[in-house]
Amino acid sequence: MAALQSMDPIEGLDFDSVSAGDDAYAVQATSPLCLLLVSKIEHAASSGNLVAAKEAFTTLSRTDVGSGWLRRPGSALILALHGNHAKVIEYLLAEGVQIGPSHVRLATVKRARAILELFVRYGWDLNTQTEWSVPPALAFAAEDFDLCSWFLDHGADPNAGCVLDITPLSAAVQYGLLEVIQLFFEHGGKVTQGQLLHYAIWRERDDRAEVVAYLLHKGAPVNLLMYETQPKSFALQKAFGLGTPLHDAAAQGDGVVMKLLLDHGADATVHDSLGFLPYQRAEANGHQAVARHLHRLVP
Repeated sequence: MAALQSMDPIEGLDFDSVSAGDDAYAVQATSPLCLLLVSKIEHAASSGNLVAAKEAFTTLSRTDVGSGWLRRPGSALILALHGNHAKVIEYLLAEGVQIGPSHVRLATVKRARAILELFVRYGWDLNTQTEWSVPPALAFAAEDFDLCSWFLDHGADPNAGCVLDITPLSAAVQYGLLEVIQLFFEHGGKVTQGQLLHYAIWRERDDRAEVVAYLLHKGAPVNLLMYETQPKSFALQKAFGLGTPLHDAAAQGDGVVMKLLLDHGADATVHDSLGFLPYQRAEANGHQAVARHLHRLVP
């Protein structure tokens, strides 16, 4: 099973600037004047020119356009975000421009706390998923203890997920600081949600074994296939070979983590969703010493 996808956003694209079926994008709303004004708003947002943004937006609001162009004037909000132009952003939000997941994600990656404050003030729910397979924005703060604390103080839930069972805590155990992982548990993090052991085993920091041991101490299940208790997620991902944490450790060739799992009752005879045993995962990835050890545990 592949690791949790990268936490870096595609910063150049504003996926929230359009919405299929919105009345704003009917043919009559895309007049040359409308497009010119939207372009001016975008340019003003990009340069941080509040006066020009107000002028163009006010003119646009007085033209015969659908409401959607006013809620989403092109990529104005994401362009203002790239430049950290908080005054322009606050003006656009006050005029009813909609916030979307990509805006909150980018503000989080940029550690733009003042802009995140604006998003919360204008009604954004911090527990909204970023994409169907990407958890809420708190996941993108996992390497910043202070920013995570801000999120939690503003109601973010470390267990909030997406369509797949992936949570901010999933991101933290794969990418984040150990102190952040501990903080999330102090704020209600659940070891039974987010497939935590699996993501911890794909962690690339030097403290991988320490994080795995921490989760095992918390009672993380060691013999469940990934998404086994989440039927919809399992159905979506089973073709990729969903295994137990021991399968993941075998694929990584991590003998230290393998021993930790075995010491906590991991079963080397459990097959993954494609019928493979952990030792076969190790063999397939060229980890012969781990494969031999695990093979000896199979009757």
